[in-house]
Amino acid sequence: MKRKLLFLAPFPDIRYPKDGMINRVISIESHFKNEKRTYLYVSLRKHFIKFHKNDGNLEIFELNLFFHFFQIINILFSSEYIYAHSINMVVRIWFLIIFLKRRIILDAHGAVPEEIEFLENKSLLYYFLLLTEKIVFSKNNVIIVCVTEAMKNHFKTKYPKFNGKYLVYSIFPEQLYIESMNNNGNNIYHETINDDKIIVLYSGGTAGWQKIDLMLELIERNQSEKIEYIILTAEVEKFKQIIQNFKIPKERILIKSLPQSELSEYYKNADYGFILRDDNVVNNVSNPTKLVEYLFYGIIPIVLSPNIGDYKSYEFEYITYEKFSITLEKPNEKSKKNIAIAKILMETNLNIDYKGIIFGYRELSNT
Repeated sequence: MKRKLLFLAPFPDIRYPKDGMINRVISIESHFKNEKRTYLYVSLRKHFIKFHKNDGNLEIFELNLFFHFFQIINILFSSEYIYAHSINMVVRIWFLIIFLKRRIILDAHGAVPEEIEFLENKSLLYYFLLLTEKIVFSKNNVIIVCVTEAMKNHFKTKYPKFNGKYLVYSIFPEQLYIESMNNNGNNIYHETINDDKIIVLYSGGTAGWQKIDLMLELIERNQSEKIEYIILTAEVEKFKQIIQNFKIPKERILIKSLPQSELSEYYKNADYGFILRDDNVVNNVSNPTKLVEYLFYGIIPIVLSPNIGDYKSYEFEYITYEKFSITLEKPNEKSKKNIAIAKILMETNLNIDYKGIIFGYRELSNT
């Protein structure tokens, strides 16, 4: 059976929580809903029983590398275009990629080997990821999809002999497109809503690189009746456990889990938003979903380092965590600068003929 387009990724149905990875898969999926396509999710430790689903133009496989090896080979080599969502999806079949002559599209998602090096030092996984990345960049019929210009520059420095092509397609959550369309293309929320109270938001999880302890230390040091803190997270119980280590009165902080569709009401009210990231290559090339959301709603980010993706080159409005204090004034209005940056990113994405580029109808330069 000939397959036109194969995605190496889990299909983003209700079984998978909408984290950064799945949100990116959803975003790309929106371009190909009318195309005949297959999703293949290969695991080393799961999917011992084959999962297979056919739904019109959509076919989904979840397979184990060892138990379903020959079927995986068949799916790979019967596909015309292979779209891999991050090097993490390729590393499980790296030894097969060497032999593939099809067009490969690597949606990089991030600096993955460097992230593993940062978290685990130079573990065995780091070397496998680096090897897989080198194999992909050694091939000619390849498109590397980057989420920022900074990421493209990172790869161009790392692989100067790469003969494939680059496409920059930024992170922009599907919900924000919907929100913009519902407002006739206007995402501007200039009004201030909560009188004199300063609303400080955090949206996200509890991973180590998100600097939760540093954020809670900052909240602990800056208690005031005029500041309300809101944490929106899928990990409510974990946050409640962590927060017990800090002297933060319960009435000063709200911790909630909300569906994506209800987040906007909190974003519209918020003045500032925490996004504390270290100044390293992983963050320097990234495009965090929460930062895009903050900017879209005119929120001013509170940062550990402003060197996140391309945002510093856009001159986004932010404050550093050292400058955050109870003396901070409530903004008179939402940040017009940040709203304008979000609008530029959205319009840039909308102007890209994504399907045409992937299928070769539109040419890309390799600069």
